[in-house]
Amino acid sequence: MESGRVEYIPMQRVLSFVLALAVLLSQFGLVVAFPPERAIWVQRGYDPQKTGAVPWEAGPNFVLSGEAIRTKETVQGVSTYGDLVVCSGTNGSVFTLAKWGAAVWATRLDSQPIGVPAFSRGHLFVFKKNGKLAKLRENNGTVVWDIKMAEEGQTDVTVVGDRLGVFASKRSVICVDLESGVRVWEKPISGNIQPLSCQGTFILVNAESELLCLLLGNGNKVWGRKLETGFAGVPVISGDRIYVGTFNENVMCLSLWTGNTVWQAERGYSGAAPTVADGKVWVPGNGTVWCYRAEDGKPVWKSVLDKSSDFVFWNQLAKSGDLLFASGNSPYLYVLDAENGQTKKKLSVSSGVGVDLALGFDYIVAVDARKQIFIFGFSK
Repeated sequence: MESGRVEYIPMQRVLSFVLALAVLLSQFGLVVAFPPERAIWVQRGYDPQKTGAVPWEAGPNFVLSGEAIRTKETVQGVSTYGDLVVCSGTNGSVFTLAKWGAAVWATRLDSQPIGVPAFSRGHLFVFKKNGKLAKLRENNGTVVWDIKMAEEGQTDVTVVGDRLGVFASKRSVICVDLESGVRVWEKPISGNIQPLSCQGTFILVNAESELLCLLLGNGNKVWGRKLETGFAGVPVISGDRIYVGTFNENVMCLSLWTGNTVWQAERGYSGAAPTVADGKVWVPGNGTVWCYRAEDGKPVWKSVLDKSSDFVFWNQLAKSGDLLFASGNSPYLYVLDAENGQTKKKLSVSSGVGVDLALGFDYIVAVDARKQIFIFGFSK
């Protein structure tokens, strides 16, 4: 009897270990235990440092399929983390889906989130219209703290490294410690501020007619570049250069150190930011996508996607591997060859309303203004 018991207990432990290992190596277990590096959405800059320039290059080769998920409220922003799709709604909610569409959790906040949550150290950070910054647990959405930062919020949160976050109110840019919620500094800014871009010790602020470069450490101004027509969209940092659109239908390349013009090229107007990778710059506007050389702005190709469709404002670009995804005020999501601009596939995603994009490791998410979420899978 005793020897039988001695043999039984180790076997039980072995079986428990095998079961735990099976759960750990399951599709969900891998994401929870070993969260992969965050997918990068280049035109909005949701890479870990949120610079908006470095694409995820282990991308898909071919689009398989997609399905629409109806939501109860309009989704104003979407991002991805491994197999997790994170959405923010106009009625004040933050909710998550698995990449196959299953609901994971939802949290109702006291004010509408601005943009989409930022990620850092297993937490989500949401700046809201009422000027409060909320810290949520990534695994279940519970609120860790919710602190008043300003009278009224204007931009979403940009994570710098994994500890600091910067965002803008109506009158200032604020830097906060994401661990404690303590404000590090606040810098007064005039003008309508768009989402911020960061790289290393520099923060770029697009405040209508002036592009400002601030220091991360204290918020002091490094330089300011004024433009009579104003800058459009989010400035994208790549290396020691900045790529940004203008309201007079140009794309400009500026020096990160001085703000001086390196080159500029014409394109159709769009509020979307350029996408920069592999020595090239892709810019959207008016149903067309342009590709330029990042070094000198020389044209590489031009692709007219839809002559009858107006892509102004809603045009978005996202790059993965050798594919370029483009959306706009069109019922289609265009999949282009990033090298030559040829259309590889058109995916039906909406009824002609603007589409927001986010890239996952083996899927892409598209969200339209009709409360629909489309998730498309990829084959390798």
